[in-house]
Amino acid sequence: MAGGFFAIKHLNYKWFKGLLGLLLFLVMSHARAQTPVLEWCLDDYPQRHHYPKNGEPYGPTVDLMQELAMRAGFILKFSPDTPFARCLKQMAMGKTDLMINLNYSEQRASYMHLLPYTKGLPEVLYVRANQQNALTFSQLKQQPVALVRGYVYADRLLTSIEQQQLIVHHADTLDNAFGLLLRSRVDAVVAPQQQASFVIANHAKYQGQFLKVPLNNELVTALYAHLGFSKQSAYPELLPAIENALKQMMAEGRMKLPTSVNHP
Repeated sequence: MAGGFFAIKHLNYKWFKGLLGLLLFLVMSHARAQTPVLEWCLDDYPQRHHYPKNGEPYGPTVDLMQELAMRAGFILKFSPDTPFARCLKQMAMGKTDLMINLNYSEQRASYMHLLPYTKGLPEVLYVRANQQNALTFSQLKQQPVALVRGYVYADRLLTSIEQQQLIVHHADTLDNAFGLLLRSRVDAVVAPQQQASFVIANHAKYQGQFLKVPLNNELVTALYAHLGFSKQSAYPELLPAIENALKQMMAEGRMKLPTSVNHP
């Protein structure tokens, strides 16, 4: 009888332990189901976040965004590898929630909250290394130049482009812009310098082909990089939590990536 009693007691303990584990799983699953899910729209951005063809993004920016999600109380979801200009359109339509490394513009501020977190670098001019004369921007007259579609260039630079009657080719990506320059379809590219350096470093065909020419200070402005949060997001109530988490991370020095650089 004693053996049977202990066997029943042991079974009751195992049953209770299993039931407790099941209840804990259900509670955690319910809590996770109630946690907002925000999508981060991103592409492959060298030295910041890599987006392999088979796998999830990884890199310093991914680590920061995951920490931001944890502190602000939401689950971070990655978009597919999406071109930058398309991400902007999806932000405007509320089809995605977050972007990072953005320059400020009034147009963007009309459909997303732009939260500054670090200072970026100004644009520079790239010309072909085999051009007979290393041009400065002021020497370009009625010549074709490539700009990156969707990038926020300084107003003074755009005014100078118009005054010098330059023929503007809008490229969807920096890679495309440098392709135009390599094939002599344009005579110069105006680009964010650090991102351009990453693109050149990751494409052997561009290495040694271009010269970098600084732009006059009056033509460019050192802009702040911003986190974008869509005003059409299904979770607008998360804005204060995201702002607070971002400020905490800035105060702790967590948002300082090596050689800060704005996305377009």
